[in-house]
Amino acid sequence: MKKIFSFLLAVIMIFSFCACTAEKEQQDNKDDTLLNYTVDSHYSTYDESVIRAYNKLCEAVEKGETSVKFNYTMADSVNQLFYTCYPLYSLVSNASFTEDNSAVTITYINDIETHKKLVAQFKEKLNSVMEECGYNRVGVNEYIFNVYTYISKNIVIDSSVTTSFDALLQGKGIEAAVNSLFEYLVLQGGGRACHAINLDGASTMISTANFNGKWYYFDPASEARLNAGKALTRFAMNDENVKKLYSVAGFTYTDGEKIVPITDKAYSSLINSTEYKIDNSKVDVTLSDDDKVFSITFN
Repeated sequence: MKKIFSFLLAVIMIFSFCACTAEKEQQDNKDDTLLNYTVDSHYSTYDESVIRAYNKLCEAVEKGETSVKFNYTMADSVNQLFYTCYPLYSLVSNASFTEDNSAVTITYINDIETHKKLVAQFKEKLNSVMEECGYNRVGVNEYIFNVYTYISKNIVIDSSVTTSFDALLQGKGIEAAVNSLFEYLVLQGGGRACHAINLDGASTMISTANFNGKWYYFDPASEARLNAGKALTRFAMNDENVKKLYSVAGFTYTDGEKIVPITDKAYSSLINSTEYKIDNSKVDVTLSDDDKVFSITFN
């Protein structure tokens, strides 16, 4: 009897050890999962070699590596992507080619241990927000809507936080950082989005995103500042909406190229929204003019 009991105990201990080991390996693999290195959709047509070099630089930063190799002739394009599209750039104090142009040397603002902790915190928060916004459970259009409303309800406009990296972790930031975070989340979820900066050189930065097959302007940061996310006044705007709301000559992409006119009026009445209610995959929006209701339905 004692031998049987001892045998059963040994079996239980072996299975327990295996389960713990498997769980630890699963957690380690989760922690080691690399970010998806997305790019502002305006730059999606860049040469594949530039995209690969950009990915290598992003991966090196994510891992806390101090050097990475890619062709020197691609430096300007890679930098354009890195500082436009990758939130973790704010953890880098300098990234420059060596004297012989054979590699990029990377130095960080924090020590490597702190750097890796911040990267892990960013990835954990990113996954949490994407999960809350329905990533992999809803269609891309509904996910974009959920990202917009998540940001406008949960992020506070604060001039002390200037990067999308910190805006995600701290839940606050300047409007440009908050809108950059919106774009990054949209891109991470499989959508298309771009920076939109004002043509006359002032500091306004909003976003464009492809929603329901067409491009519109989005400004969740102003939504957060103006009504704490209770309405949808800056959701899926066209040129006419933008002209009414912003004192700028127009908007361009970050490389100075003008944005193609956005004239579709499908959601233009949302500029007059006062509140909205979500019922499964349908959104009923109350408009200020005669309490009309505008509905958005997701398939």
